[in-house]
Amino acid sequence: MKLYLVKVEMYDYTQEGIKFFDPDSKCNVYREFEQARQAGVKDLQTRIKAIEEGANCSFSKMLKKEQVDYDFQIIQIDDLAYAEKFDTKYDEFDEDSICKLEPTHKVYSLDYEGNILYVNYEYRYQNALWDTQKRIKLYPEDLEKGASEKFKIGDIVKLKHEIDYGYIDDNVDRIYVVRWLPRKFNGEKYFENTYALVFLYEMKNEWGNKELFTYEYFGHDIEKYTGVIEKDSEYNLLSKIVKGDICVSYEYWTKIKIGMLPLTKETLRKENGEEGDDWGFYSTEIGPKRTGLNVSVFPKKNIFGENIKECLPKIRIQNERNNYEDTFSITLEEEPKVVIGENKLSKEDYQKVCEFVRKNLEILKKHFDPNNEFDDDELWEALKENGSIQI
Repeated sequence: MKLYLVKVEMYDYTQEGIKFFDPDSKCNVYREFEQARQAGVKDLQTRIKAIEEGANCSFSKMLKKEQVDYDFQIIQIDDLAYAEKFDTKYDEFDEDSICKLEPTHKVYSLDYEGNILYVNYEYRYQNALWDTQKRIKLYPEDLEKGASEKFKIGDIVKLKHEIDYGYIDDNVDRIYVVRWLPRKFNGEKYFENTYALVFLYEMKNEWGNKELFTYEYFGHDIEKYTGVIEKDSEYNLLSKIVKGDICVSYEYWTKIKIGMLPLTKETLRKENGEEGDDWGFYSTEIGPKRTGLNVSVFPKKNIFGENIKECLPKIRIQNERNNYEDTFSITLEEEPKVVIGENKLSKEDYQKVCEFVRKNLEILKKHFDPNNEFDDDELWEALKENGSIQI
């Protein structure tokens, strides 16, 4: 049996500190979401009218001047018995394991007109230090089909507007490069639609260079950058590096991140020779004669760090029917997604590629993982044993 708990609070900031307009307000329970929404809006409108009459000012103006604020929540519990008995021991469960379970509560945050702003999927259990040990935040558009595919690795983007959190003199005008996509791992029921964006901090360090910083932002707050990016600019080079179009060593990547070396075309050439594409990262080629596919497959080895989650597992695909003009990368997951380049394969050919990935998913991910010594020869042998290639 589903329950919907309505929580409405109003705050007065005109006094010293924060004061509740109605400290005795209680949470009401309903059986339908729409009933709960209408009740909450009605309660808020009654309070807003009283506040406007007392202050002789519109509520919207008072909000803008930060004289008042409010909190309108609807807490959904799908199974009361499940929520009350949810006593998973935190020490024995990492975050990925928790995300494979159904949440105990869904907390909708609404505006005073009843529009849903966002939803927190929460895992609350008795022995945790805090009431909610794990929370996943989703905006309404995050639940739409293709929501986490809005941007690709290497896209140059900016923030839409001022957001309610920020880092290192954050501002709307800064541009970013998409480094990682929203990540859902095997068995997870929900995941946040956040993109990891990397940028160059304008303030120069002890070496006189800019440092790289990476932060995650919701897709809700990001839009494509439409300004001009010069060919040899640091952001264009950064985009090519994270896409894999330019090969850099792990040592040089580390020096760029901490600002020991500048990110310039000249430095790239000096450290790594003439800049080229990323075929060195894709250390082996599996051609059509081996797989029966109409493409060549280039399995990737992650070199950017020890934590596999920090670099999206993927392989590169080359369309052999299109004179090498069609290369793109797809993710290593049950339903592969194109993350770099454009897929020009026929629907039938692409489905066969996806079937190849699904059949060999664990093998390809093991090869990608930098934390093991599963080399190219072992990859080929494993694919042969799995009946996917002929040697």
